[in-house]
Amino acid sequence: MAEPIEVAGIRFWRCAEASVPPIDVGRLAELVADLEAGRLANRKSGRRKELYAVALGEGGAPDHLLKVNRYTGLDAWLHRLRGSKARREVVRAREVARRGIPTPLPVAWGERSAGGRLRACFLLVPLLRDAADLEVLERDASLTARERRALARAFGALSRRAHDAGIFQDDFAPNNFLARRGAPPELWMIDFERVRLRRSSVSERARLHMLGKLERRLPGARAAERVDFLTAYEAGDRGLLRARWHALAEQAPRLARRDLARLARTTASGGRRYAPLRAEGVEGWARRDAPLAALLATDGGGTCAWRISRPGLRSARGRELWAVANLLWLRGLAPRPLACLVRGDGVELCLSRAPEETLLGELAAPERVRAALATLVGRLLALGSLEAVPTPSEIVLAPGARGGATALLMTPDRLRVGAAAPPQERLALARRVTREILERCAPS
Repeated sequence: MAEPIEVAGIRFWRCAEASVPPIDVGRLAELVADLEAGRLANRKSGRRKELYAVALGEGGAPDHLLKVNRYTGLDAWLHRLRGSKARREVVRAREVARRGIPTPLPVAWGERSAGGRLRACFLLVPLLRDAADLEVLERDASLTARERRALARAFGALSRRAHDAGIFQDDFAPNNFLARRGAPPELWMIDFERVRLRRSSVSERARLHMLGKLERRLPGARAAERVDFLTAYEAGDRGLLRARWHALAEQAPRLARRDLARLARTTASGGRRYAPLRAEGVEGWARRDAPLAALLATDGGGTCAWRISRPGLRSARGRELWAVANLLWLRGLAPRPLACLVRGDGVELCLSRAPEETLLGELAAPERVRAALATLVGRLLALGSLEAVPTPSEIVLAPGARGGATALLMTPDRLRVGAAAPPQERLALARRVTREILERCAPS
């Protein structure tokens, strides 16, 4: 290992594999000074993890990402003994590249210690020009259908290569892959904090775990793109593709139950996104960025929120309602929950409302949104069973990310998470429920 560079109490090591010019110590010192003074814009919302776009080269344009992890309490001692996240990520990135998976190799890493404890670690990674993570590209309306399908095929092929190479990424998510548009597109795997390297290819159970988690993070992906992804993943074998499709369908309710248990804890306790609510005559839970003054106002808060009232419900049931609402929102199946208010006469769920949204029951020609409604119903049935068929006044129509419309469910208590029908029965059930909802709409 090369001799470290000492900069403002931080020891940096240059990664010898990176084909970059030697680090400019003066520029690195300026970067650290800007960081300490708060002059860098943090792209991350976490309390202990920060991400900055920085310029190390000429011209002042950002050309690297600086990842910072801070340690307090027991973590400061533990990471001093077992090594920092930055050091471990460098080792894993080297091994991932050695196994033939494209990744931008880190340029340098550093650690700051005090009193025998590790206080922070730093990682410098090249910023790939004209590249974006797949989660961002999924929302990019400028991508054509051909580009999306080519991207899905390239992603499927890279995922299979990574799994065959023994790379298990617990956080197997689209934001951990970068892509550059082109014909064909270029892809890279990034972020190895939660990667475990197997000696041989990962097991079938591990593949289902990773692919199942990936599907839940791409709520806007169409069926054709999912088929393209799995076709590339299974190297064109239709029998394996069909088996994988059904296995992932059976995986969805299990993941939904696990996610719901986690959300029941995180959305009802104090954290960086949610907080318990205590006001005169009102209790409950809310997002920290929710317009609470408007939601608690006696005039109902105007038009900032859809409001779902459930008279007679107690606090425990309201907490369940709040957790399911957040689960559906994260899956792209419901408006964003703002707050759950528990009053003496029951529970009121407040959901974000945009001016361009409308209720299905108010449309003059509801048949035009049949495809959007069918997509909503099919994806709800993949997570569980419907306790009751939603009415047209419980479904919101919002503009879709790629044009068209997106249907969203406002009443999370209609869904019983985890009690899904077998995959072979869901299609007929989804058609029946979709038809029943449309039949309840007022005639045009």
